[in-house]
Amino acid sequence: MRTNRRYPYLVLGWLLALLPAESLLGVGMDAQRIVVRRSTAALPPDLAPFFESRVADLEERVIEPDGVWRRDRRLRGREHWGHLWLDVRAAGRSVSARLSAAESFPRGESEAKELFKSMGLEKQGGRLPWAVADIHAQLVRAFKQGDEDEIIRAAGYLAHFAWAASEPFGVTMHHDGRETGNLCLGELAVGDPYFPHQSVHYRVVAELVRRFRNRYLEQVQVRPIELRPISEPLESCFRQMVGALARLDDLLTADREITERLGARDGASLVKREDEYYELLDARCGDIIVERMQSAAMLTAGLIAGAYERAGHPALGRPHTPTASPAPTPPQAKRSDVPQEKPATTDEAGTAKYAGSRKSKVFHRPDCPHVKRINPANLVYYESVEEAKRQGKRPCRVCKPE
Repeated sequence: MRTNRRYPYLVLGWLLALLPAESLLGVGMDAQRIVVRRSTAALPPDLAPFFESRVADLEERVIEPDGVWRRDRRLRGREHWGHLWLDVRAAGRSVSARLSAAESFPRGESEAKELFKSMGLEKQGGRLPWAVADIHAQLVRAFKQGDEDEIIRAAGYLAHFAWAASEPFGVTMHHDGRETGNLCLGELAVGDPYFPHQSVHYRVVAELVRRFRNRYLEQVQVRPIELRPISEPLESCFRQMVGALARLDDLLTADREITERLGARDGASLVKREDEYYELLDARCGDIIVERMQSAAMLTAGLIAGAYERAGHPALGRPHTPTASPAPTPPQAKRSDVPQEKPATTDEAGTAKYAGSRKSKVFHRPDCPHVKRINPANLVYYESVEEAKRQGKRPCRVCKPE
């Protein structure tokens, strides 16, 4: 039976529906999740257990700027947090010209604003590194206050923007390929069959990673021994962005040459040979994307570890490990009015309406992708939203089980 090949694109389109039409920042939710999962593996022993026990929450937070933020009127001023046009003053589009412009780009936010204003780009140029510095400061405060939910929130946001600083299209004003000879289909409506292929940015950072995400996840490897805590994030973020910009032309050239080779001059001709296109793109650019995600994971881990050091290494909660012989609960201490979580059974799995992990504060629909990542030993089920909330759970922001 032939499957509907448009279905994944419609799902991707729904996920990205909250992005404003003029904004390309935040494209690549699969990459963001990979960065989160690998960054926890790079953390030192006194931090890793806490973050690994909350990885499902982190994965929700890392994509939140592309979703929840777009619906919240109070946060709409943040639409330019996820990029910075480092090459805005480049004298040409060569690698050397771009890097020269990036190296001389002002490190002060006020100076950067003046530069963009002088070029008529006051509201478009971005503020990515200063956003990272702001969130890093929030994480330091959360560590000091011992607010574990706030720690997860800030850490997830740091991972989001660390990826933005690591992928080449987040640091260039030529992110859609209009001015570099790459196929650009324009700003397409969500649900359009050409939506995932509309620009070189979408094709490389979103659709390519979506197609090969399992292999890329395996290939992204981190070495905790190489971790360097980052207590002053601004310059580290700038160095990361310059490194990303150095790979931009490799991606632009690969996309341009492959579309020309396949005769893809518009959306219809590209989609007709899309599988071949992405196989060729993977062969040319897969290693670059893996390297960029790996670098983003190390940057995220360094920012988290640096904030933890600045906060004075406060004690964090650890995943609960039951003792071999737990003491019996005195009768007067039992709460008969609140159902207690118990390990899930096979029968429950087939009938339950909601699921969650005993180590997480989130509950999901059974078909939510987060459920597949829960260790079976920690999997619990709930018959209703009310039951889950009585256990102190909150609804997943991805599957929205309400």
